[in-house]
Amino acid sequence: MKPEFAKGSEQNFVIVDLPLRLTKSDVVRLNAAVGNAVAAPPPAHPIIGPGARVAAALDRAIALVDLRKRRENEFGADLFGEPAWDILLDLFIQRVEGRKASATSVSIASRAPTTTALRDIAMLISRGLASK
Repeated sequence: MKPEFAKGSEQNFVIVDLPLRLTKSDVVRLNAAVGNAVAAPPPAHPIIGPGARVAAALDRAIALVDLRKRRENEFGADLFGEPAWDILLDLFIQRVEGRKASATSVSIASRAPTTTALRDIAMLISRGLASK
C-alpha cells in the first residue's frame, strides 16, 4: 500500500498504514526529546514533492534508531528502556521500505524480552498505533 498524503492544520503529513503521522512539529518534539543530539539529516533521496517528506521521515527514523543503539551501547540496555517506541520506529521503517514486519523481527528490534515485546505490540494495536 502506498502512503496516503493529507493536509493537516499545521503542515502536510504522511499517513502510513500504521497509522503513524510525522509532522514538522513531531520532528521538533522528537529533537527536543533527544536533546537535539542528532541534527535532521538532509534528504538522501532525490525526490521532489510529497515523497520527499516520506524519505526525510525515513532518514530521521533510521537516525533515531542508530542514536538509541549508540546510547544503549554507552550506558547499557537496562538504563533506558522504551521497547514500545523502538517497535513503532521499526514498524515505520519496515513499512516505508516495503517490507513486512513479523512479530519476531519487531521483538528483536525492540531489544526487549520476547514477552515484553509481544505485550507492547498488543498494547500498540489496542491503542490504534499499529495493526495486525
